[in-house]
Amino acid sequence: MISKKALSVFLCISISINGLYLLKDCFSNFEIKESPQNMRPTWTSHEFRKTNTTEMKHETIETKTNTSTKTNTFLDSEYNEMKGSQRKEHEHSTVQSHDIELVLNKRRQSMQQACEITTPHPTIEGLPWSEYILVSNKLKMVYCMIPKVASSSWLTALLTLHMGIAIEELDVWPIWKENVHPPHLTDYSTEIQKKILGEYFKFMFIRDPLDRLISAWDDKFNHTKPYYSHRYGTEIIQRYRANPSIEAVQTGDNVTFNELVSYITDIDVIQRADEHWRPMTDLCHPCLIDYDMYGNFYNVEEESKFVFKNLDINESNMTLPHANLGNNNTKSILNGYNKTVETSKLKEFYSHISLEKIIKLQDQYKQDYALFSDALQLNKLVED
Repeated sequence: MISKKALSVFLCISISINGLYLLKDCFSNFEIKESPQNMRPTWTSHEFRKTNTTEMKHETIETKTNTSTKTNTFLDSEYNEMKGSQRKEHEHSTVQSHDIELVLNKRRQSMQQACEITTPHPTIEGLPWSEYILVSNKLKMVYCMIPKVASSSWLTALLTLHMGIAIEELDVWPIWKENVHPPHLTDYSTEIQKKILGEYFKFMFIRDPLDRLISAWDDKFNHTKPYYSHRYGTEIIQRYRANPSIEAVQTGDNVTFNELVSYITDIDVIQRADEHWRPMTDLCHPCLIDYDMYGNFYNVEEESKFVFKNLDINESNMTLPHANLGNNNTKSILNGYNKTVETSKLKEFYSHISLEKIIKLQDQYKQDYALFSDALQLNKLVED
C-alpha cells in the first residue's frame, strides 16, 4: 500500500509536469512526525477525530486498529535551529493558519445562524438524494461538488489521492463514479449517513451566484458544447431571439448571455434546473449538513491547503490543479480570505440587462444570498 507521504510527493510531481509546481519543492520541508494524539489536526471549533472506519459497503463498516495520524509539525528543537528567513517564513505561516481558523469559524457560525432562520429544525432524514454530495471512505471526507466552483479541480485532486495514481483526463466525473463506491452520501442508509457526517471532514466551496452563471454560459454556450446546444440552445433561441435564422434554431449554437438570463428568470422551479445554474443550496443542502468548512472560491488556492491538512495530506507540498481560476477578477479584503468577485466584472456582463430582469434573476438565487451573504461577503448587484 502506498503511504500518504509518498502519495503526496507523487501527486506533487504529477502536477509539476504541467508547470504548476517545481519538482525540487516536492521534496522540501517534507519530514513528517507522528502526532502525539490519535486525532485530525484541529483548526476549527470542531475536533476532527481520527476514526477506525475504513471501507463502507452500503450497510457494513469494516474496522482497522492501531491507526495513527501524521501531521506536518515542527519540533521545538527544529524551530530553534531555524535561521533568518526560515524562521520568519514559519512564523508567517503560523499567523496565516491562525487567521484562517478565525475566518472559517466565523463563516461556519454565520451559516449556522442563517440556517436557524431559514431551516429551524433540520434533520438528516429530510436530505433528498443527491449525486453532488460525494464520499470517500479512504480519505474520510465528504465533498459537495458544485459545477463552476472549481469542481473539476477538486475532483482531479481528490481522485488522485483516492486512487493513488495521476488523473489526467479532462472529464473526471465518470471516473469518480466508476472507482469510488458508493460514490454519494445518499447511497447510504440514514444511520450510516449520520455516522459519516459525525466522523468525516465535510467541505464545500462557494461562488457569487451571478458570477457562477457567467462561467456556466461561457463554458456551455460561448464555447459551444453540443449537448447544451441541443438540450437548451434550440429552445432558448426559439423563445427569446427575435427573428432567429433557421440554422440557429436547428443547431442551438451561440446562445447569448442575455438570452440565457431570460431563460433562467422564467424557470418555474429553479431547484430542478440544470446543475450548472441550479442554486448552490439545492445541490449541497447546507442547512441539513453542518459542513466543517465553507470555502471561498475566490481564495481557493490558499484555502485548499486547509482541506489537504484535514485529509492528513502535507498541504505545503500540495497544489490544487488550476487553482488560479478563482483568482481572476477578484478584490481582496482582510488578507484575501474575504475575496469576492469584482463588481466591474458583473457590470460588464449585466450592463445590457434590465434592472427588472436582474432582480428576477437574483430572486431565483435568493436562498444562496440568504445563507452565504454574511458568511462570504456576497452582495447583490442590484438591491431589491
